[in-house]
Amino acid sequence: MKTVAAIVRTELLERRMALAAAAFAAVMPFLVPLARGLHGASAREARESLAFIVTAGFASVLALALGWSAISRDLADGRLGFYLSRPISGAALWAGKLGGAWILALAAAAVVWIPSWIASGGRTVLVDLPRWSGWAVLAAPAVLVVLAHAASITLRSRSALLLLDLAVLLLAAGVIFWLARLLLWRSAWGPLRVGGAVVAAAVLLGALTGGLAAVTRGRSDIRSAHRALSPRLWSGLAGGAMGFGAVTLWVLSAGPSDLSLDGAVPAPRGSWVAVAGGARGALTGFLIDTASGRYLRAGSARPQTKWWEGPSFSADGATAAWFEPRGGAAFELVTASLSATGAAARRTAFETMSLPDDLAVSPDGKRVALVGSGRVEVVDVATGRLLAAERLSATYPTMVGAFLGSDRFLAAIWGSDRLELFELDVPARRIARRTTILGLEGWYTFAFDASGERVLVRERSGRRLRLFDVRTGNAIATLTEGPAQNSSWALFLSDGRIVYLTGGDNGASLRLFSADGRPERSIEIPRRRALPGGEVAPGKFVFAIWSGDISETVLYLADLDSGDIRRVADGLYPVLWFATRLAPVVPGSDATELFYSTGDIRGLVRFDPLTGERRVILKGRKEG
Repeated sequence: MKTVAAIVRTELLERRMALAAAAFAAVMPFLVPLARGLHGASAREARESLAFIVTAGFASVLALALGWSAISRDLADGRLGFYLSRPISGAALWAGKLGGAWILALAAAAVVWIPSWIASGGRTVLVDLPRWSGWAVLAAPAVLVVLAHAASITLRSRSALLLLDLAVLLLAAGVIFWLARLLLWRSAWGPLRVGGAVVAAAVLLGALTGGLAAVTRGRSDIRSAHRALSPRLWSGLAGGAMGFGAVTLWVLSAGPSDLSLDGAVPAPRGSWVAVAGGARGALTGFLIDTASGRYLRAGSARPQTKWWEGPSFSADGATAAWFEPRGGAAFELVTASLSATGAAARRTAFETMSLPDDLAVSPDGKRVALVGSGRVEVVDVATGRLLAAERLSATYPTMVGAFLGSDRFLAAIWGSDRLELFELDVPARRIARRTTILGLEGWYTFAFDASGERVLVRERSGRRLRLFDVRTGNAIATLTEGPAQNSSWALFLSDGRIVYLTGGDNGASLRLFSADGRPERSIEIPRRRALPGGEVAPGKFVFAIWSGDISETVLYLADLDSGDIRRVADGLYPVLWFATRLAPVVPGSDATELFYSTGDIRGLVRFDPLTGERRVILKGRKEG
């Protein structure tokens, strides 16, 4: 230890001019506020912020410079033998020189920062930085010294082994980049940080042990030092890549039981449901067969968002389609046949550079339509061939669409004061019909009937509900007009009738209208908010109501023909709570029996309101 301390002292004395440079740099935080004419608190904050930046930057640059020259320069010039000819071990020499470089970098950092700290009355800097920033300033010079030392020996040796070093570095970097991209597309920020920490620790360990071996085994020959360093550096890179791979594999192997449920979209028919949420730190989605428990991983997340691009279903629920990230910035269309016993995802030959606003699957599952960026594109699933493409708008507002049979496609452009409707004839590759509904007021929502011939438009936060003819754009009837509601939902039933469910300060109500908009029945409910479900049987409509906290929901079943309602469950609300813009869900389908369980942790439950039979599909789970 005395030998190491002596070497450290020698290093500090030989390189003491670095402290003079640090003293000069310490003046900068005081000069800049004066040059900018700042006074008072502004000058103090500017000085403290700049002092922190200059301190961290000066210490880092000095650590790199000292680590680069501490040993490798003596090795390259053949002067290291002078030290090793004395009773000094290679390990002591390595520890003393690199330790001296680190201590000198920290001393320089102190010289830069202390004057500003004293001027601020001993207060810490005011910059908006994480709490660990101070520790990072202390640790970063040590890391940079070790890495610079290893890099300088590698480059100064001028050995052919450098090519192999470069190949291993590029291979490890490529693997890590590919794995990081898989996590990035799933917004897996926590696992990305863990994986990055594993890589950093492995590479640092490789550089640390390799640098030590370069001195203890390479002695005074720099090429021998390089040969001793490289295998350990390779091991660090390989270990980092494998560690990152292990983190990625753990994330990607998550199953539905690991899911913290954010949302679910059931198929219009059949027992499949698309679910999404957080699982092991990543945004993850699955297709689950609620009857058998089988599942497929499905869907992709756009980077830096929580927007999940989940699967879309065909009308019979037998086919699902979605996009997965491909190489570069491309996305590939993926489909799955859900009727087969061994359902599996199948990649198609169709790729796109941007995800659409809406994705629709034809009733036979053979065609998929992409709606977005003012265009409609219809793709053949089997070949990936583009069957039709039409530009509908140059302004690119929000768009949705649905197939009306395999050869007709209905697209809707959701404008600020108008609803533009287009019918695409797929075989003819042309627009067969164009309709515009004008004069819509305020924020509005809409819903189509099963035939695509009528559309309900809810305007001005529920103040007005009108029924329109899709072919002409003319209003058929004004169903209701009045004050705004806390919540309001309008949708078509399977027989063409219309349900309007509202909630307000005076209570909730369920109103039933005929297919042409005439009022038939009104049911008052003493709660302030409501969420619609679907028809668990023809004319049997399920919905949820609550007064304040959604965890206190009460599930009701309404007989629309008799007007009777009864309470069937507590703590559940329908997965089908959103007003379906396109074709209504088939009465009695599995989708009408799927409900979220409320509470601190949301789960997914299959519940039959007619019999009371209940089965948990996904248990609630907190992410992390």
